[in-house]
Amino acid sequence: MKVKCIAINSHGSLSIGKIYTVYGLGFVRNSPVYYIRSEDDEISPYPYNANFFELKDRRLSSYWRWYVQANVDGQLTCYLVFPEWGCDHIFYENLIDGDPEAEAIFGKYKKLMDDEFSN
Repeated sequence: MKVKCIAINSHGSLSIGKIYTVYGLGFVRNSPVYYIRSEDDEISPYPYNANFFELKDRRLSSYWRWYVQANVDGQLTCYLVFPEWGCDHIFYENLIDGDPEAEAIFGKYKKLMDDEFSN
């Protein structure tokens, strides 16, 4: 999946008009979020509200699977992400904390998805 940035949010590290690969898709409180790596992010993707983007390539990654997780307050969050992320409820936290194993796993899927959507 590829999206084009059409607005900037408070995270502010995206460029309007630039096309980004989506590395995961989440549905948080009934709102879709795209997990995207910006120019400022070293390894981990950041969740951006879908309202800031226009879909350019609607194909879903062949590496994504559907997962549903309950957070600490019992709210359900749904994800389309690769298996290691979806099966481990702390994978994303490990990734943003710089865990080398999580970074290696994400790096592997990032390359696969970049290649998958290079056309």
